[in-house]
Amino acid sequence: MTVPKDRPYTWITWVAKLLVGENVCMWSAWFRSHFDDYEKADSDFDTMGWNVVHTGCAMDLADRLEAEGCEVFIENQNYFRQTSAESGSVVSDKPDVIALHPDGRATVYDVKTGRERGSHQSQVKLYTYLLPRVKGTRSYGLTFDGGCSVGTG
Repeated sequence: MTVPKDRPYTWITWVAKLLVGENVCMWSAWFRSHFDDYEKADSDFDTMGWNVVHTGCAMDLADRLEAEGCEVFIENQNYFRQTSAESGSVVSDKPDVIALHPDGRATVYDVKTGRERGSHQSQVKLYTYLLPRVKGTRSYGLTFDGGCSVGTG
């Protein structure tokens, strides 16, 4: 049964697709931001298989970055939630990998398992803008040298 959320709640990935025109249905993003527990169309997408591949790619990237001397944080460690003081609306997400380099630079990485799309670059640009502004996170106040969408497919 569809249930209204107590406040708008948006994931960065939804915004990224709208910004570059990969999703032109603003109503869809609005609906997901305002409602939970709605019925979704059946899909033959292999979620478990994708999770295994995606997690493996993120771990491989983390291992390479750690070998370079970076302090690395993966997925749930990077979760953020920013609430607007004015409207109460929430923007949230969890970047795949954040690396703190020995020279003080910070980089956010987004691992993709398919072909590269414009929304991938838009997504990491939104991360590099928002992450330093979310109080109470390890990213607060950092300057990100950029972001990378890392494709594997």
